[in-house]
Amino acid sequence: MKNKVLIATDSTADLPKHLIESRNIKVMPLYIHLGDRELRDGIDITTDQMYEWIEKNGVLPQTAAVSPFEFEEAIRPFFEDGYDIFYCGIGMGLSGTGRNYLLAAQEFPEDRMYFLDSGNLSSGIAIIILKACDLRDKGYSAKEIYEELKDLPPRVHSQFVLRTLDYMRKGGRASGMQALLGAALRIRPVLRVRDGKLFLYKKPMGKMSRGMDIQIDDFLEEYNKGNIVDDYLFVTHTQNPKMYEYTMERLKEAGVKVKNTYEGQAGCVISSHCGPGTIGILYEVKEYKK
Repeated sequence: MKNKVLIATDSTADLPKHLIESRNIKVMPLYIHLGDRELRDGIDITTDQMYEWIEKNGVLPQTAAVSPFEFEEAIRPFFEDGYDIFYCGIGMGLSGTGRNYLLAAQEFPEDRMYFLDSGNLSSGIAIIILKACDLRDKGYSAKEIYEELKDLPPRVHSQFVLRTLDYMRKGGRASGMQALLGAALRIRPVLRVRDGKLFLYKKPMGKMSRGMDIQIDDFLEEYNKGNIVDDYLFVTHTQNPKMYEYTMERLKEAGVKVKNTYEGQAGCVISSHCGPGTIGILYEVKEYKK
């Protein structure tokens, strides 16, 4: 008889609560430091509350990974109850969280613990996790889930457009001059995650819709070539319902049909780096060419 399987991730996957509950997913929260307060992402504080604090204090909060001890404490009860563990969280090149999980995993038998580096963030992770849940529900073991999904990460495409460079500037990811110039020219940077790294893709100017159109057009190009895996599609944002509706309308007009389309809300950790208004489209392709 196969062991039971626990599907686990961290809060940067930005999974909607209804999916966490209905798909039985274990989510480990990262931490947000507001002054001397340490708060669990999505549990002790919401994104709206974090933005209010930033507006009032004029500085960005610090973020912190889940510690190896916390991972071990969370996993052990499941392990002792006969579960094997499949874990996939924020990409190793984007956070130290995965390394901490691997340290914790050393306390358990290797053949009971399976780790997949998502090379991704936000709903890009969520797509991998939901695919893992699908396999678990079909009776796959943790090892079989890993073997089935190990080549998936490069085919999960994540990109998003920023409303402002202010948060990147405050976080040290853009200079003051870049942020000032970006504001003056109304540049809406479109960022991509590919091969575990975040990079600037394009720099449209003007309305946010221009940045979103770039993403939608890229998706539709792949869709019309038959290169989209139609299991899951996320349109994920932080405080931008208007642009979410715009995106959904464009996809509807184009006749896009995907089995499961979800609205994602970016949590505190992701939102603290990208800022309000950020929105992206995340999906899986059948073939990925660099």
